[in-house]
Amino acid sequence: MLPRSRRLARVLIVLFTMAALLGLPLQVAAHGGSHHSKAEFTVTALTESVSPGQSAAFQIVLRSDGSDAFDKIRLEGKAPGGTIASAPAGCWTSGASFSCHLGKLKSGKTMTLQFVYAAPSLAGSLALTASLKVEYRHHWHKKTKDAFKDSAAAAIIDSPDFFGGWQPSHGSTLSFSTAGIASGNGQTTSVDVPPVANGYPLRLAEVDEKIRCGHKTFTGFGEAVDMSIANGAELSPHLTVTLTYTKSEVGYRSPHDIKFVHQTDDGDCQFPPRGCNYHNDGFCFDAWWTGHGHGKKLVIRVELPSNGRGKGL
Repeated sequence: MLPRSRRLARVLIVLFTMAALLGLPLQVAAHGGSHHSKAEFTVTALTESVSPGQSAAFQIVLRSDGSDAFDKIRLEGKAPGGTIASAPAGCWTSGASFSCHLGKLKSGKTMTLQFVYAAPSLAGSLALTASLKVEYRHHWHKKTKDAFKDSAAAAIIDSPDFFGGWQPSHGSTLSFSTAGIASGNGQTTSVDVPPVANGYPLRLAEVDEKIRCGHKTFTGFGEAVDMSIANGAELSPHLTVTLTYTKSEVGYRSPHDIKFVHQTDDGDCQFPPRGCNYHNDGFCFDAWWTGHGHGKKLVIRVELPSNGRGKGL
């Protein structure tokens, strides 16, 4: 975080969010081709980038175009350097490898499988390569075999300004924070996510970014917190984001002089109302000081809409 000038009379809290909560995975897939059957086989990295030692998730999809029903399905895969943390039923795992007997797939149907790996402890990438073998009856009588192959990779980023991992489904509120990110400053950002039934990738990073609304540029006293969540279900209540600054970082600022601006993908800017409380369920923010002396901290709490995409700055 780059300290901002303390001479600013009015300051802006900077928060950048991309809440991909519409059931859309991060698409970094390559598409495999079939030899004979009319089908599609893809391997997709659901977590585009993760931190060392965190979990990376991959999705494998087999889709029939409706002309053939598959009688036997065999799937194998491996991601050298990683360790399988979870795999679907019907799969046997060992270290970085898995082997699956998946039975049959009716004509016109889709099979979707999810694998979660513990990533290596060093920066680089984790690449999953999967091969599929199927047997089906062509023209109602002739038994035919076919094979597919595809791969995808998740980047492993070792940076104090970045955190990325795979959050499993959870039945109670999940809290995570940027504590330890950019260790040279006193900002801590925590995010509360309500219970969700599906797992999702998570990314947190601090970026030095200004806010441009039309022809006007805003500058805050902290770096942007870049948060990306992809999930298959709408979150309710809204995401709650809390930013905490030590007094030594920002000096004394009246909470009433703090602004918050939300910037959408098309560049439009919105200034939400003040006055959030823990029973609220809207797009709003509030700010206050807590603690005493050298331990005094400025706290900004923001409720973000959870059913769409956008930038909050």
